[in-house]
Amino acid sequence: VMGGYGGAVYVDKDARFYMYGGEISRNEANCYGGAIFLNGTLQSKKGGTVNLYGGTIKNNRAQIGGAIYAVYGGTVNLFGGEISGNTATAYGGGAICLNHSGVLNMTGGKMQNNMANTDGGAVNLYASTFTFSFASIA
Repeated sequence: VMGGYGGAVYVDKDARFYMYGGEISRNEANCYGGAIFLNGTLQSKKGGTVNLYGGTIKNNRAQIGGAIYAVYGGTVNLFGGEISGNTATAYGGGAICLNHSGVLNMTGGKMQNNMANTDGGAVNLYASTFTFSFASIA
């Protein structure tokens, strides 16, 4: 699948996406979020939410945020699962890119073998927050 925002899943403001297992793989977005794009609003800084409890997000590509891109308050919660082998071809965040008040809470799971052209092979933050514990980035 190839699209401009979120090659597989587009999560709009106030929406929630839960992943408990399975696989999202080999998707491509022309711009942001090879697998998943989380949209928000500049005014409220309230965006969509992804909760990853299990499963794998792998081998996805985008210019920015090879696997996941969150903007204007989008939130990514990683409790388990794996994000691996994703690529940001133009800028940063091979696995995840957070832009303008994005939030990443990683309390489990792992990120490995992700690549970016610049700025964070695994995670790239622009005016955003990343909390990390009991997880692995390799």
